[in-house]
Amino acid sequence: MLKRTLLITALLVPLTALAIEIQPADFYSDVRAGSSEAAGINLLTREGILQGYGDRHFGPSRLVNRAEFLKIAILASPDGYEPDGSGQGCFPDVKGDMWFAPYVCAAKAAGIVSGNANPKLPQDQWTFNPADTVTYDAALKMLILLYRHPIPDVAGDDWAEPYYQAAVNKGVDLPIRITFDTPMTRGMAARLAGAFIAENAGKLSEYRLAEAGKYNTASSSSSSESSSSSSSSSVSSSSSSSSSVAPLFTLPAVSHFLVVGSTTDALASGVLRSSGESSKVQLVQVKLFSEVRSLERLELVTENGQLIASLLRRVTTDTPDYKQTFEAQVQPENQFTLPQDTDVRVVLRAVVRTVENAGFSDELLQVRTISITTKSDATNQTINTPISGPFMKHQTAFGRLFGITRVSPETAPLVAGTGVVIGSYSFSSSALPGKNLKLRQLVISLAKSGSATVNNWMLVNRASGASVPCTTNEQFMTVTCLALDQAVGLMTVGTPFVVDLKATVFLGAGSQGSTVETSLATAGSPESLGSIEWTDESGIFRWVEGPSPIVIGTRLQ
Repeated sequence: MLKRTLLITALLVPLTALAIEIQPADFYSDVRAGSSEAAGINLLTREGILQGYGDRHFGPSRLVNRAEFLKIAILASPDGYEPDGSGQGCFPDVKGDMWFAPYVCAAKAAGIVSGNANPKLPQDQWTFNPADTVTYDAALKMLILLYRHPIPDVAGDDWAEPYYQAAVNKGVDLPIRITFDTPMTRGMAARLAGAFIAENAGKLSEYRLAEAGKYNTASSSSSSESSSSSSSSSVSSSSSSSSSVAPLFTLPAVSHFLVVGSTTDALASGVLRSSGESSKVQLVQVKLFSEVRSLERLELVTENGQLIASLLRRVTTDTPDYKQTFEAQVQPENQFTLPQDTDVRVVLRAVVRTVENAGFSDELLQVRTISITTKSDATNQTINTPISGPFMKHQTAFGRLFGITRVSPETAPLVAGTGVVIGSYSFSSSALPGKNLKLRQLVISLAKSGSATVNNWMLVNRASGASVPCTTNEQFMTVTCLALDQAVGLMTVGTPFVVDLKATVFLGAGSQGSTVETSLATAGSPESLGSIEWTDESGIFRWVEGPSPIVIGTRLQ
């Protein structure tokens, strides 16, 4: 664990890289080894920034309040911090004897927080509201200011837009579809803070791979065990047997392509809270934001795959949204038992109709509400438990892209000439029989330094030699390759599809030290444009599954 012993004045000194370890662990029984939040939770646990409870629970779905997140952010900051024990109150609602007062007051003195602006009151009467749930925008602002990342001057209707763009520029924003006012959970807070730590240590790419469940296991296990032993006593050392078991679901849920004819990954998840006595699940109801014709049924299961309820679309017309409502009245002999004093993580998944059974591409699915009704065994008390959102958006398709990688070297010499290979990318795909996938457009991010001139860009299908010209936007530093489906974009399922990005390079006097690097920077989402646009010849999709950046290209220097 890194020792963090600097006073708040140290927040003004230059950043230094940190030595961190990004490895799987078995610290907590309720954190899946392959979940997207596990990497951040494990990292912050090793650093002593976060800890769980005495029963090896972390509570990743628990909401985080403003005081708790500020402490996480300060402890995760690159300069470290040892709070001043005097703990003088600095806001009307932050008294000197409160546990978080030293963190809040030091952060206020450093300009990290200023309270909730109220134009009707003098600034010294503004409150901090420490017990309020921290939202994504406030969390971003705290971390951006603590890390002193450059804040761009961008136009936007929301005050948080500059902080969000600052995070995007560093690649440390949460790689999920999320709004500024989204309440942060402990898992999300760990994932966000972990990205800032990893980026500062020069290990952001490794961290993003770990979020996808892909770890560089070259590091010795003894190093991991020694780090574990120095963490909180509420966690245990790694278990090789448990960490080797692949999780059934990606949790928390991320946006997915719902392939027609398949049973999906998690659409949504939450925690079914237990009371002081055991109870049984009697009724489950799920409402969607819009009708999805391709849904055969929804299934509520435990994170280990045990079926709780199979939900069918409501067929009566007693409500205007009946086509968006799925529900199940569970028969007594099939009712799932929620044990006494034991919370259960539940997962909602879908069974998508086949093509022959009216399964369609390009339908948007988003869960609006999940409601679970239980009845206690001893007192017969009926409890209705809502699972809180917001929930991710998903899209039906006849196939999907995956395994997008760089196939050119990590680094290479920058040479002058025509048709110079700037970077090469490989795409893998899967599709239903008789369906074809095609690339339509690539928006490639460009990073250059020095005086080298690069122009006449083109994208070439390595197998066929077919090519299309690409255009550049110097303002946004992008190379855009359009109409690929008409020339180079048809993919063969089961065979990697490789394209070479080529250009003319001119190296004049003073070009020594110039660098050129391209990347597919943005995965996108069902409602936002990413770097890759593709089609299954029915729907057009402007995103791919996975974190951003999708892949970093060759660094030519």
